[in-house]
Amino acid sequence: MNSEVEEALRCYERESGLRVTLHDRSQGLWRELDAERYRHIHPLCERVKASREGHLCEEFDALAPRREQFPWKQGACRRCPAGMSELVLPLREGGQLIAVLFAGPVMLEDTSLLQEDAYAGAQAPRPEGAQSLSEPELKQRLEQLRQLGARIRCWLRDHPSPYQEEDLPRKERIRRYLESHYAVSGLQIAELAQDLGLSPERSRHLIKELFGRSFRELLRDIRLQAASAMLANSDLPVQRVGERCGYPDPAGLHRAFLKGYGISPGEWRKRNRV
Repeated sequence: MNSEVEEALRCYERESGLRVTLHDRSQGLWRELDAERYRHIHPLCERVKASREGHLCEEFDALAPRREQFPWKQGACRRCPAGMSELVLPLREGGQLIAVLFAGPVMLEDTSLLQEDAYAGAQAPRPEGAQSLSEPELKQRLEQLRQLGARIRCWLRDHPSPYQEEDLPRKERIRRYLESHYAVSGLQIAELAQDLGLSPERSRHLIKELFGRSFRELLRDIRLQAASAMLANSDLPVQRVGERCGYPDPAGLHRAFLKGYGISPGEWRKRNRV
């Protein structure tokens, strides 16, 4: 996509050398940004997510931004589950948290600059291309991130969402939740139920009523849609496509394609390659 918001994000990335990930709690940006903008896709992040500890990164990536309040008004630097550090800037409007910006990964020359170090025991090799920041450089990157945040807040004011997430019809809300969390390996209905404010059992029945399918069938279909697009439009290896679509085990993606399309992912790519 080449929207005004996407161009602002790319401009920050060119100036800072850091990759930006955004979590939109306003529901005002979902048509403006590609789904990849909502996930940490640095190569090291992808490798960690494919490891045994990948569930920690997936939860941190997709679920934590919905639960945390992010107290740092001017931004902060904190350690992630992979043992790297990243800049975090919460965006607020009228006292409400509307979005969170993440920029990184970085390596700090002085770890005392970390405002939060919940993953102090995590260790990571220095990722190729990761910046090592001194205190003045960290302050400069945070100031650039605040300027980016100001542009996004202005855009949201000028393009208000016609509804908040809680105002969405439940069918649309369920679909959006799954479309933004399908990459989480081991995603459970309990996590969706928490977002809906319902019990898992009630959520299970609701999905069947609204979609005529079970939670797992609906999640599989959404994952297959994403995987199909990646196979048709990219050169990513099939295994990497599976990892990005919630199937860290290649056999999982293979089974899903056989059940959904009757052919393997590789065969599907041959027939549908753009």
